[in-house]
Order: sequence, then C-alpha cells, then structure tokens
Amino acid sequence: MWANVPDPLCLASAFGKARRRTRKAHNGHISKDHDAPGSGISADGIEAGTPGHPFTTKGLPFKMRLLYVSFWIDHYSKYVYATFHQTKAASELLASKQEFESWAAKYNVHISSIRADNGVYTAKVFIESCTKKQQNLTFCGIGAHWQNGIAERFIGTITEKARTFLLCAMHKWPSHITKDMGSFSIQHAVTFHNYTIGRGQVSSPFQLFTGEDPTANLGDFKVFGSPTFVLDKTLQDGNNFGKWKPRSLQGIYIGASSCHSSHVPLIYNPSSTHITPQFHVIYDENFYMVDPSITPYTQDHYHDRLYNSTAHWQYVDKHTDTSYFFDSFWQADTTISEGGKPSLDGSTARWCQTNLTTYFSVDCESLGASTTNHHS
Repeated sequence: MWANVPDPLCLASAFGKARRRTRKAHNGHISKDHDAPGSGISADGIEAGTPGHPFTTKGLPFKMRLLYVSFWIDHYSKYVYATFHQTKAASELLASKQEFESWAAKYNVHISSIRADNGVYTAKVFIESCTKKQQNLTFCGIGAHWQNGIAERFIGTITEKARTFLLCAMHKWPSHITKDMGSFSIQHAVTFHNYTIGRGQVSSPFQLFTGEDPTANLGDFKVFGSPTFVLDKTLQDGNNFGKWKPRSLQGIYIGASSCHSSHVPLIYNPSSTHITPQFHVIYDENFYMVDPSITPYTQDHYHDRLYNSTAHWQYVDKHTDTSYFFDSFWQADTTISEGGKPSLDGSTARWCQTNLTTYFSVDCESLGASTTNHHS
C-alpha cells in the first residue's frame, strides 16, 4: 500500500543532494524526419582559445582578431558551414545566419527548421528572423547538450582535425606557423570535411547538399601550412623580368578556395598578411625547403644508392679490362672489386692519374637517366 507513495520533500536534501539527472532512455533522433537538404539545421558556436587571424585580402595589416566561430550543420547531408566573428553579439550571429541562407539559396535550398542552444540564439532579433522566414526554431535544454548532439559531434570532429593540422605545421615550421592561424585551420578542416566521402557513403556532404558535382577532389588538397612558392606577378603577366632576380615569392598554403577552380589554392603571404588565390604555385608539402633538419635522405643514403648493385660506374682504358670507380684516380688504393668494394694497389691509381683516357657511363635508377662523357 505504501510502495507507491513518493518520499516527502526535504529542503535540506534538495540543496545538499542535487546531482545531474540520468538520461535513462533515447527519445528519438533529432534528424529522423529530415530527408532533404535544409529540412533540419543544427546551430552552435565555439570560442577560440587563441584569437584567430582574419581573412584579409587587401589593405594594411591590422590587429583585429577573430574570437568566435558559428557552425551550421545540415542534418540530411552533414554539410558544415562556418563563419568567424569578433564578438558573440546577436547582430554578428544574425549576419552569419543570413550568409548561410544566401549560400544555400544558390542551390535552391530553403532552411526549414533550426535546432540551437540557448544563449545568444534566444535573442529577439534571431527569433524574429526565424519567424519572418517561417523557420521552426527549437532549443535544447540548459545543460542537456545531447539534445543538439549533431552540432556537438561535428564541431568536435572539425575542431580535432583543425587542431591536428595546425600542430603538425607548427612543429615543422615554427618560425612562420603560429597559433593565430587557428581560424585558417578550422576553415580548411570544414572544407576538407565537406568534400570527403564518409564511410559507408557514396557522395560527399557537398554533393548531397547542393545536388551538384564537387568543385574539388581530395587530390586537390595539400598539407596545411606547407611552404609554397608563387610565381612573381610580373612573370604571371608575361612581362620581362630581371635575369638574376628571384622568380617566386614564398607563401603558406592554408586551403582550397571555394570560389575558384579546384586548382586554385589560397596562399597566405607572411609579409603582407593577405590571402590570395594563386595558380602558378610550387608546393613543398614535406617542408624540406624551410627546415634543413627535415630531409628525405641522408648523405649516406645517397652514397649507398650511387654505389649499390643498381648503379654501374665504369672506368676503362685500352690497357686493361678492369672497371674502376670514376673518381678512383683521385684516391689512393681504390677500385671496384667483384664484391663492389674499393680495393687495388696505389701503383694502379697513380698510373691512372698519368695515363687518363676515360670512357665512363652512369646507369643509376635513382637518377633515372644515362650519361656518357669522354675525357682525354
């Protein structure tokens, strides 16, 4: 009889024993009825741990930095759209929403419903904008972020990729890659995600959202933060150029352009702090040209490849059929034996120095070519 009687409320217990409510059951997925682009959008934002560098294309360098990122994730396609802001003001959030809607409208996609956190998303101007465009706006509970789980998941995925991109580049080129390039790495991670076909899928988020073929392939993406060498503008324009002047300028690859051909990357100029789309570019994705300690092979490696079994160096004259190293006559007691090891007496080496009539050939896989020279 008393089993179903609730425990009496106690003021002290309510204050002293409060804890997080356990989520006992799954109440359904928020995207279950969203079967077309724009039918459901999750919105959320993050605050940058380090102020990010702005995306400037002209003008003098300035100190403005980006502190916040707003994300818009489509439930159907998993397409991610990101914008960057200086503040958390509702006016900047509204501008972000309008930018995303304008971009979606180019592909005849209408935003029907939005799931958001609380905070700035409850601002009057934001709610009025949703009402005016007949968009269903819902919120997750305070402290119940799983109710906006799609946004939480994809923001975590994008942030993890961006952090990995940036830390890798900082490790390889610390003099030029800095933490304030986090805004560049986030945008690169977003673009990379949108053009990547997920596991078990046959189309990328970009294809699913726009219904069009992707404007970029994975092969068009380069290593974030890697050094690039951009042809001087005078030469790009086909004009004459000083014979002994450097023909290129060094820049930094920060991602693919969404407004140009897939062969046009975005290059950051460390001197001007501007970002420009470039075509005539050489990439150094292994950072070999900026860090001498990072080299593909050591000197010993090259020596081994020149004198191993795949290399064929010959020194032959009319008085003997013995093969020598090409430079053996500059070194005492050196010639090729059967095992490929240098060995011969010094008299032969001295004889070579005074009776040099040499034909030699180079046939080395590592060079990929053959060369024949005549010395007399």
